[in-house]
Amino acid sequence: MKNYIKNILRVGDEKMIYQKYTEVLLRLHESYHQLVLMKFNNVEDFNTDYWLTQIDEQFRDKILFTRYQALDNTYYFKPQFKFYDSKKYGVFFIEYRSYTGKISKNIFNNTVKYISYLKRTFYDEKLEEKLSNLVKPNSNNQFWNAKQSLFDFYVSTGNRYHNLYGGDATHYNLILDLLEHSNYINCLRIWRGDDIIDLIEDDDERDALTTLSLLMFEQEVNYGRYEFQQNTNFFKDESKKKYYRSRDMLMGFINMAFSDTKRFNDYPHWEKANNQKAYPHFGKGEKLGFKNLNDSYLVYFTEFNKEKKYKDVKSLMEVNNYLFEFRSFVRNSGQNPHFNGLTL
Repeated sequence: MKNYIKNILRVGDEKMIYQKYTEVLLRLHESYHQLVLMKFNNVEDFNTDYWLTQIDEQFRDKILFTRYQALDNTYYFKPQFKFYDSKKYGVFFIEYRSYTGKISKNIFNNTVKYISYLKRTFYDEKLEEKLSNLVKPNSNNQFWNAKQSLFDFYVSTGNRYHNLYGGDATHYNLILDLLEHSNYINCLRIWRGDDIIDLIEDDDERDALTTLSLLMFEQEVNYGRYEFQQNTNFFKDESKKKYYRSRDMLMGFINMAFSDTKRFNDYPHWEKANNQKAYPHFGKGEKLGFKNLNDSYLVYFTEFNKEKKYKDVKSLMEVNNYLFEFRSFVRNSGQNPHFNGLTL
């Protein structure tokens, strides 16, 4: 049964759910960034008790280390943090990956392709200008995007989406889940940052809203305008009257789905996985993108512009001193190892 929470929690009344997630992620990074980059010749070389002591005691009972075997037969370990136990589908957790995740390799590969494109397309001074824009001034050729994905993590939702929708917790599968088991008001409250999970009585709705909160948190961390984030159409840019939060993208598609399910199903721009819809985007090409989105779709996003509505709802990087903490770790961290040795 769909459960409408009557008392809306306002940001400031108590800690945003995204603040709780952020405090965990920052501690995972602080404690285990070096670990995820390490390789072990033997499984026995990894000391679980030692690595547990590297994080604050309050987090230790939620930590599990997962072992992976590399192609060269060495081993590496990644920490998982358990956020939630689904009654039907197992543990929901995040796995901290940093530069060892798929995103970091994709960022590197895309950079290599872009450099190749520039060298095929431009010459002499123009080429030199284009290439120089890829690296920081006076940085010994450190690429601007070489620290993107520093805080990358993977969201696991047990076997819920495999059992119900035959795949992973993609944005498409999540929205189908929300349409079936929740309602727009509760999705909006999760988007706001209201910590209502424990107030939800229905097991399926609680699972779906927990997944929504974790995927919105992932958007807030990995996408934006800062050095450690990939570019997004959704961030605060006062000069262009853009007052979007990174999680507004997913909220816009949820708004579309609840308002007009047929329009959502007919939406044309999708990244696919296993030949199935997975992640919506705004089209690729000079005449596409968010700024050129058809008004019939755009309307579902523009209502979240802080200039119009929801002025009290903050992006994660506007809360407390989180941006300062993220940036402090960025300053003291090396670049994505994939970039080591890459030259112009």
